[in-house]
Amino acid sequence: MNYVPRWERLREAVERVSTTGRIPRLEAQTYIAGAISDGAIDLRAKLGRHTTSGMTYPTGQVSRKDLQIPPDLDPKDIDWENSRPLTPWYVKRGNVDVPRGYWTLEWIELSRSDVTTVLLSSPNTSQPPATSGKRVAKVKGSPLLERARKALAVLYPDGVPDQVAVSNKVLCRRVHDELTDTVSNDTILRAAGRRK
Repeated sequence: MNYVPRWERLREAVERVSTTGRIPRLEAQTYIAGAISDGAIDLRAKLGRHTTSGMTYPTGQVSRKDLQIPPDLDPKDIDWENSRPLTPWYVKRGNVDVPRGYWTLEWIELSRSDVTTVLLSSPNTSQPPATSGKRVAKVKGSPLLERARKALAVLYPDGVPDQVAVSNKVLCRRVHDELTDTVSNDTILRAAGRRK
């Protein structure tokens, strides 16, 4: 019997999603970045340096709840090989015993089981989908995508207006105001039919 670690680095997650889902690596990176933004995958991170004070926290690990994760992560925002974001992330007040503010991160690790459940498992079976990336995207985004669709239905009962009437920025802000969850702008725009 082999022990499978609970956490995996981004490089490993990309490899699993790409291989199991039979999709290109960039597509796997896009799905993982979206799932991180949407809060669909638990993560932990090692703090590097506080950007203002220069303080370091050599033994400091933080969890997802301690971080303010950018709501619209793009694969280009991440150093996939070294498993860390390219820009500092904000550490919230009160959750950990370190100064709040922006910190560089030494690394982030994702919950292996969340990656499997959110990005690789079919809703009706424990087997990973053996179909195209479209199936993976649907599984990944469905709960948050549905919440975004419901918020849009409340805000725009007669249908989502076009971009001339309501810009993407305004649309996303209104949905964020309507929802209590953190939903990425990309998910909102997909729910509105403005992105694939």
